[in-house]
Amino acid sequence: MSALSYKATAILAGSLLLATGCSKSFETKNRTDQSIDRGVVDPTQNPRRPVQVERTAGSFVFELNSLNSDAKGNGSIFVQGDHFEISVNMKGVEAFSSHAQYLHAGSECPDLSFDSNADEYLDSAEALMASGKILIPLDGDISAQMLDSNVFPSANGQGNYSYQNSTSLVLMLGDLQSEDENEDDSYIKLRGDEGLSLEGRTVLIYGVPTATQVPLSVRSFNGLNRWASVPVACGKVFRVQEEIF
Repeated sequence: MSALSYKATAILAGSLLLATGCSKSFETKNRTDQSIDRGVVDPTQNPRRPVQVERTAGSFVFELNSLNSDAKGNGSIFVQGDHFEISVNMKGVEAFSSHAQYLHAGSECPDLSFDSNADEYLDSAEALMASGKILIPLDGDISAQMLDSNVFPSANGQGNYSYQNSTSLVLMLGDLQSEDENEDDSYIKLRGDEGLSLEGRTVLIYGVPTATQVPLSVRSFNGLNRWASVPVACGKVFRVQEEIF
């Protein structure tokens, strides 16, 4: 092939690469616009985002031990690249009823030593004292704190349920690092460019049977009634795999 032919081929290849790049940029912009329309801060504007995603990567597990009930269970979190996935398996909760569940920012599960009003019940306010405010609601859409709020999994007739959900880690971080518009509620945002450190966080499951004699001193939260606001199980998140993807 002549030198001229080689040059023509190179020009054609360069043009194709440029066209492909423009197409991908357009697709990315559309996806970003969609996230902004949902009220989520554009995470691509954070220059430290790739480091935060990398540090979060790995596999995590938690055992959910009983509080105020006989409910128990377990769960896992898997993070690889931009993929965040969490699962929860519960037994012994109220049958045919939805159960609120949250990943809390703190590192301690509550016990009766946190029963500040001495009613022999741990309520939501006392649980928050131990486990910290809510970081991620484990509901129908985990990409943002307030999307699908209070839409939680329901148990079967035997009082068991399995929950699994996934999202873009970048999208989740974009929301968690946005401005906290109400610092007096039960939710908390990450500070500034703080990454999503998972190890040591706590997961709490809420909701005792409605037939339970719950004292009037039990405090409710997040629009739930007193019964739905009682924590029934808690577990601490542990890393089980050290690989960085």
